Amino acid sequence: MNFEYVNQHYGVNACMGRRVTAYGKPGVIVKDMGHHIGIVLDSDPDSSPRPYHPIDGITYGEVTRYTPPKVSRSKARYQEYLHADYDHDFATWLGIDVPRREYGYSYENSGMVRFSSPLGKGKFCKTVKEAKASYKAALKAAKADVDSWEAI
Repeated sequence: MNFEYVNQHYGVNACMGRRVTAYGKPGVIVKDMGHHIGIVLDSDPDSSPRPYHPIDGITYGEVTRYTPPKVSRSKARYQEYLHADYDHDFATWLGIDVPRREYGYSYENSGMVRFSSPLGKGKFCKTVKEAKASYKAALKAAKADVDSWEAI
């Protein structure tokens, strides 16, 4: 698919690297999207191509050599996550154990909150800020305990 449908049905000369003005904003055609053309605007060169209708608000210009921007490893992993068929959040997809927020229901901790994960549990506290600090202290203590065992 090298813009065959768009060129035949709309009578335009769309191709990879062609400069365009999309609704008054300059950009470059970088992707064939079937019935649409994928344009990256000059104002946002690091973004993914967005679909535009081939004749609605588009003015075609000369053909240039387009080199896509280098994608950082983190952005590449997030794009991979977006394209994956996965029903969990990004942190779970990465394998990060995100702490759960637990609420106390017994008499002594009613209305209190704590954070817990397989790595450690914080104490029940009155505010989320205190609970987060308690959880971080529990993680630090667990890490120190593991480090002391490794030293032996």
